[in-house]
Amino acid sequence: MNPPQKRQSGIPDLDFSGERIVPGKVTLDRELASRLRYEFAARYVEGKRVLDIGCGEGYGSAMLAQHAAHVVGTDSSEKVVAHATAKYGLSNIEFRCMPAEKHAFPDESFDVVVCLELIEHVHDYAAVMEEMHRLLKPGGILILSTPNKDVTSPGRETPIHDFHVHEFTIRELQELCQRYFAEVELFSQENPFEKSRRIVRWLMALDFLHVRKLLPRRSKDRMKEGMKEKMGETIQEEPESGRWAVIRGAKPNCRDIVLVCRKAT
Repeated sequence: MNPPQKRQSGIPDLDFSGERIVPGKVTLDRELASRLRYEFAARYVEGKRVLDIGCGEGYGSAMLAQHAAHVVGTDSSEKVVAHATAKYGLSNIEFRCMPAEKHAFPDESFDVVVCLELIEHVHDYAAVMEEMHRLLKPGGILILSTPNKDVTSPGRETPIHDFHVHEFTIRELQELCQRYFAEVELFSQENPFEKSRRIVRWLMALDFLHVRKLLPRRSKDRMKEGMKEKMGETIQEEPESGRWAVIRGAKPNCRDIVLVCRKAT
C-alpha cells in the first residue's frame, strides 16, 4: 500500500496541523481511510494523465503514479509542495503550488481529476467544480470525496472540524455534481466507528443531571480517552482489514461520500 519514495534524507519536515494527513503523524485508521480512497481512485487512472487537486503530503499522488501515465499533484501551500517533491520524486509525477479554484493549465488537459477531502476546505466550492470540469477532457472522469455532513456535523450549519468551511449531505453533493457532469455515480466509505459513536452520544445524552461535572479531573480524562478510543481517534495498532472500504451506493451513515463523475463527450 505504501508508494515508492525517491529518498528519505533531506526531506523538509511537515508537521501535522489537523488540515492535511501526514503519514506517521495521524492515527493509523485515519491514514488507512485516506489510502483506501486513493486505491479506489487508482482503478480509473491506468495509462491516464491525472490531476490530484489538494495532494497534500504527496503519498496519494505517488500511489496514483504507479498506475497512471503522468500525475500532477497540486496544493496551495509551497511548503507542502516542497515536501512532496523531495519525498516522492518519481519520473512520472510532479507537484505544483496552485489554488484549487484556479490552475495554470489549458482547458481539457487531463483524463482524470482526483479531488479527495478538499472541497470542504474551500469557500467557493462552485469555482472548484467549474475548474475541475474545465480541466477534464470530454468523457473525462472526476473522483471526488468529502465527509458526510450528517455524520461529521449533524444538525449544524457550521462544521465541527476547525479546517472545514462547508460540509455536504449526500443529496447536496449529488445535486452539486449533477450540475456539471453528465453521469454521477455514488459510493460510500464505510464507518467502522459509527456504532460506537452512537453509543457514546446516547450515553452523553443520558447525563441530564450533569454528573460528569462532579467527577475528579483524572476520572474525566480517563473517560474522555476511553471514548476517543471507541471513536477511532487515538493512535492504535494496525487497523483490521476491511475497515473503511469504499462500496457502491450511498449509505446514510457512511463517514465519507465518494462520487465518480463523467464529463459529457
